[in-house]
Amino acid sequence: MKDLTPFSLKQILRKLNSVNVQINPEYRKIFPKEKYRLLSLYQYKTRFVDISLQGYFSFSKLATSLIDFSFVRSLVASSYSKEGGHCFDPASIFLLYLCGYLGKFKAEKDFISCLHDKDKGRCYRAYGGISYDRIPCESDFTNFKKRIRPEKFDNIFHLLVEIAKRVGLVSGKILSYEETLFPTFTNYRGCNYASEKYKSIPLKEDFLKSLRYRIIDLLNHPSKIV
Repeated sequence: MKDLTPFSLKQILRKLNSVNVQINPEYRKIFPKEKYRLLSLYQYKTRFVDISLQGYFSFSKLATSLIDFSFVRSLVASSYSKEGGHCFDPASIFLLYLCGYLGKFKAEKDFISCLHDKDKGRCYRAYGGISYDRIPCESDFTNFKKRIRPEKFDNIFHLLVEIAKRVGLVSGKILSYEETLFPTFTNYRGCNYASEKYKSIPLKEDFLKSLRYRIIDLLNHPSKIV
C-alpha cells in the first residue's frame, strides 16, 4: 500500500467523529448514580495534538482527543447501583488507567503521584475530568477493578478494537502470531508437555534468510496469501 493518506491524523479524526456518533447511541444504558454523586465527571473534548519534528507526541492526548470514552459508563452500569455513597465516574477511572499505561508509568503509585503534581498531572486530571482536591488513590483503582471484574474490562477493550476496525486501522485480514519453541530470553519457552529432547529445535543456517525471502515475496504478491 503506497497511499497512506487514509491514515493521516486529519483523515482518522474525520472517520472517528462519525464513529463516535454511531457508538454512543448503541450504548444507552443509563448509569444509576446521579451526576451530583460522582466525584469526577469525564467529558469528551477534542484537543490540538502537538507533533514534534522528530515525530514525538503525547499518546494520552492523542487517544483522549480521538475517542469519546463516555460509552464506558454504559458498559459498566450494571456493576453499580442507585444505593450507596459517592463514587468516581467509571469513565474517568478507566481513562486514567489508560493514561498510566500510555504514559509508560512503571507502577500505579508513580502515576498517582504524578496526578498529585500540580503541573505534571494537570493534563491527566483534565483528560479524566477530575479535580485537584479529588484525586483517586490506589484503593479507588483497586475497588474499581474488583467492581467491574475482568469481563467488563474485556468488553471495553473489545469495543476499542471494534472502533479501530470501523476506522480502518484493523482489518483482520492477516493474523500473525509467535509460537517459538527454541530457547529465547522470554520467560515462557514453548510447550509444557514437550519431552526433554524437544526443548529446543535446531535451525538450518539459511532458516532466517529463507523466512525473510518468503515474507517479502508475500508482501509483494498479496494474492498468494492463503
